[in-house]
Amino acid sequence: MMPELDYESLQTLMHFYTSFRNKIIASQIKIENKSVLLTVIKLPVNELSRLLADSTLGNTSLSQREIDLLVYKGCIRALDELGKPHEYAITIAGIWYAESNNNEMDINRLLSYFQETKLSFKVSSKPLKDIEKNILFAMITIRNFSKTVPMDINTSLFRDSWIQIFDICNQFLHKIGVVSKENWNSFHPGNEHSISYVMRRANDLPQKTINIYQYQTPGNNKYFLDVDNQKIPAQKRLMFLCKLILGSIETNELVDSVHSFCCDVAYAKSKMVRESFEYINPDWDTILKDALRNLYYGGKDN
Repeated sequence: MMPELDYESLQTLMHFYTSFRNKIIASQIKIENKSVLLTVIKLPVNELSRLLADSTLGNTSLSQREIDLLVYKGCIRALDELGKPHEYAITIAGIWYAESNNNEMDINRLLSYFQETKLSFKVSSKPLKDIEKNILFAMITIRNFSKTVPMDINTSLFRDSWIQIFDICNQFLHKIGVVSKENWNSFHPGNEHSISYVMRRANDLPQKTINIYQYQTPGNNKYFLDVDNQKIPAQKRLMFLCKLILGSIETNELVDSVHSFCCDVAYAKSKMVRESFEYINPDWDTILKDALRNLYYGGKDN
């Protein structure tokens, strides 16, 4: 239930809201859907704390009566823990009240936002970006087909080797007309390694691949394709991934070309980025070939 505020208290609250909003904009942070509340939801805790500390207002410029009332109503709070007992920052309740009062936020809009961003499957229907195609194709070629043999980018040696693999995979995909550019590595991550940069930002791939693409454990820099799964035949999962990447296969020659390339990379390059040779064997060569053939024949089982 929203607190009741008189006109003077509301105007004081809007000073706090405007100060906080201006700090967000000055930090070059995009206001999410024109709402500070929705923006706050997406901000890291450390960044949010900094913005709040930088946007405080003191009781020297505002009425103490209005400040005391806003504190009592839960709309602002003193920053005692930062050694600023006479400075105050807006709270989530205060942001909610300010935006509700301006008709910028209500419960229906808030629920709609969470439905669209957290529970919607819209992302799963979007086509893959070129870098997403390259990520999946590279993981297929190296056969990261379960959590026991993930794509591990925790060492500089592995990360540098994955760059080589991404390079040759992207060149092949460009050659057959699947990606638009021959060079995938046009990112400017500062001090961050290019592989770490693209993998940490592949947030849509779990939805787009119906959770075949997975993180081994969030934050441990290991990724895998859940292909070797007891519930669904591996050939069907590989066919689904190949269809996402390639779209379709129009000729038997392309089947052979893709298969030969994937096998060549698997046998020549997998030792650079993994210690186990699980899935690097003729049986999995055949499973991959069957997936490509079924895609060629229209995605129907033979």
